[in-house]
Amino acid sequence: MNSFLNTAYQDLNAVAAARREAYAKADPFPHLSFPDFFNPVMLEEVLALYVRDIESDGDEPLNPVLEEEITKFLLKDSKDEESL
Repeated sequence: MNSFLNTAYQDLNAVAAARREAYAKADPFPHLSFPDFFNPVMLEEVLALYVRDIESDGDEPLNPVLEEEITKFLLKDSKDEESL
């Protein structure tokens, strides 16, 4: 599972299918909102990483676990786009 997304949004295709009608009928134009879309634990880790980076002037390396998760997330998205 994708650790960046909150558990309610792990299957984005299912979320899209479930909210299709709400999207189409939204006023004043078609739209959706996704409360708590991101995993709050992951957001705290990302924030801590960037605060540390700013405070250290970038001398310290990235958190390797978080860097791996970010890389996997970005590669997954690019693979999804290629299949369109």
